Amino acid sequence: SPAFSQSFWDVPDSRFSLRVEALKPLFDGDTNTSFSTGVLFFSVRLPLTRSFVLVGDLPVGHRGYQDDFGVLQGQTAKGNPYLGIEVGGVGRNWWGEVGIRPTGIPEDRFLVERVGEGVDLDRFEGFVLSSATFVSRVDHLHRLGPRLNIRARAGVSAVFIGYDDSGITQLFFDYGVQGEYDAQRYRIILGFLGRLLTNQNDPDLHQFGISAAYKLGFFEPGATFLVPLGPANGFVDSVFGLSMTVRF
Repeated sequence: SPAFSQSFWDVPDSRFSLRVEALKPLFDGDTNTSFSTGVLFFSVRLPLTRSFVLVGDLPVGHRGYQDDFGVLQGQTAKGNPYLGIEVGGVGRNWWGEVGIRPTGIPEDRFLVERVGEGVDLDRFEGFVLSSATFVSRVDHLHRLGPRLNIRARAGVSAVFIGYDDSGITQLFFDYGVQGEYDAQRYRIILGFLGRLLTNQNDPDLHQFGISAAYKLGFFEPGATFLVPLGPANGFVDSVFGLSMTVRF
């Protein structure tokens, strides 16, 4: 799975592809958020050779709310972009990825930061203020049959967060496993991912998800449902998403 560049709930492909994801969080309790609150991810995969694929994304977040007078307000910002290289090639059982997500979100967009961090566990660094992230991942595909696959991955990501003249470094061990049924016209993925914060005492982060996509030639419309597990995942109760992938 092209982690951090495209959703963990998409699949790698040898073709050039563009993907747009719209993720709508459902919140736990009264959080003063409007229906427009959510995030977008614009992703790209560009094959360079049979073994190297350039991958990247640009996140955009919005937080809508009511002010003290009952008037709808909002805060929108683009997040921290990602650029990486996938090594190994599609069709092989093993592949890896390394990349960087430099800071890009304006420092005054703290409302967008909180929403973005709680939506997609796999890419929450896309909305962390004053941060830079370095990632490395290894994926393995095990084929159980002509249509049934199991995918597993593990890796390390380092998040550098700066506050004025000081800063902190968070080091995560990332892991995930998925079961995939890939039919001729549709694809269903059921999986689980987690992130273990190795150098602090904060709780681990986990998320369960299911996704489905329908194949229409070059186009693949899809839907995703994500459920954060445990109190460490913040105030988001669940996430519903729609996506469109175009492959050439």
